[in-house]
Amino acid sequence: MMFFTKNKNIIRYIILSFFLLFYCLYLSPLTSNELWNYGFSYAIRKGEVLYRDFNLVVGPFYPFLMTIPLLVSNSLFSYLLFHVVLLTCFFALMEEMYSNKMFLGLLLCVMFPALISPSYNLFVVMCILFLVFLEKSSFSYKDWLIGIVIACCFFTKQSTGFLLCLPTLFFLKNCNWKKRVYGFVSVSLLFLFYFLITHSLFEYFNYCFLGLLDFGDHNTSFSLWSFGLLLLMIILSVVFMKKSIQKIPYFYYLCGFSLAIPIIDFLHLMLVFLLFAFCLMERFSFSFLGKKQGVFLITVLFLGIVGIEGRDVVSDFHFTNPFLHFEFRYFSTAEKTYAKEILTYLDGRDFVVFSDHNYFYKIAMDQKLDSLDIVNYGNHGYHGSETLLLEIQNHPEKLYLLPHDITLSQIDKKGYNTIIQNAVKIDSIGEFDVYEFQ
Repeated sequence: MMFFTKNKNIIRYIILSFFLLFYCLYLSPLTSNELWNYGFSYAIRKGEVLYRDFNLVVGPFYPFLMTIPLLVSNSLFSYLLFHVVLLTCFFALMEEMYSNKMFLGLLLCVMFPALISPSYNLFVVMCILFLVFLEKSSFSYKDWLIGIVIACCFFTKQSTGFLLCLPTLFFLKNCNWKKRVYGFVSVSLLFLFYFLITHSLFEYFNYCFLGLLDFGDHNTSFSLWSFGLLLLMIILSVVFMKKSIQKIPYFYYLCGFSLAIPIIDFLHLMLVFLLFAFCLMERFSFSFLGKKQGVFLITVLFLGIVGIEGRDVVSDFHFTNPFLHFEFRYFSTAEKTYAKEILTYLDGRDFVVFSDHNYFYKIAMDQKLDSLDIVNYGNHGYHGSETLLLEIQNHPEKLYLLPHDITLSQIDKKGYNTIIQNAVKIDSIGEFDVYEFQ
């Protein structure tokens, strides 16, 4: 009994970890973002070189970090388990900083389960909270560590990472900026060394900086209500900052609001909700939200989500599935039947699937990834559509599976139409027409 009394926080977070892992494996739908993020680390584990062997428009730090569990087992289960450990540490840090007020952040994550799924954007939010923690601390090496964390953010999502340098510039007199520069440069030199020895420096700049011009042109999303909510949260946060003695936490959180740009949709706005919740925790006491009330609300919401999202899972539950690297991820019977049909058809063939789920088929067949596995706008560097057309031209031996309808997708229409116009349709399977070059 004494053990449980002394270690109740640890036990509480172990229980939370099990809930989070169960949710990620069996309740959360397998989205393209989860596939892509796992796929980047999967490819590194397979010995591939970022940017040179396969395409991505985000920095290398998060993919490298998430490769750590794959050294033990290159599976989505290991990936999600490590993600849950990071997520649990995130909530523990939130509690350390804001005590019972952390339940507001936890409530948001339970209400919007997309905030639980692994992504480089969520990792940047974790880093921002850690930066605020360091700024408030008296740790003797904090300036050096702040420089390292900002560099990790920059080499995860370059636009937000750049903005996170601004608090240091605005509060130069309150910090040892030289140590922060040393920390930032030390991480930068490590990645520069990696780019040089792998001959991928130009590709890194092309995909992560020059390619953003194409990405912004074709992937910018705008809705009046989303923009209105974002603007309201910015205004309120600025007001809170002006009325507060400690201004630097708000500064960091405001820089994090940039995660919603250029795709100002509900998915990206949820990240801003979480950062805005931190601003609320800074400004207000929330004395009414005690531990018992917080735990009760979270439990009720979680059980409600399980009841809604888990109805089909309970009636069609299996702990494992036959797909390599995805063994413990939930697939319904219908999804398994469909995936098996596509995988059987593709077995032994060199293929490209013009779909957000192309990574699934490649990984389930234990194949390496390449630059034709993500064919969305903005994912092939500067003048990306022309690069994609050249890639297709250079690989006439591949089988191309094109979905019947791409109206609402981010798939590059030029590449899609070029295949239809120049290749020959030889078959159809599932949602795809099958083309090959004669």
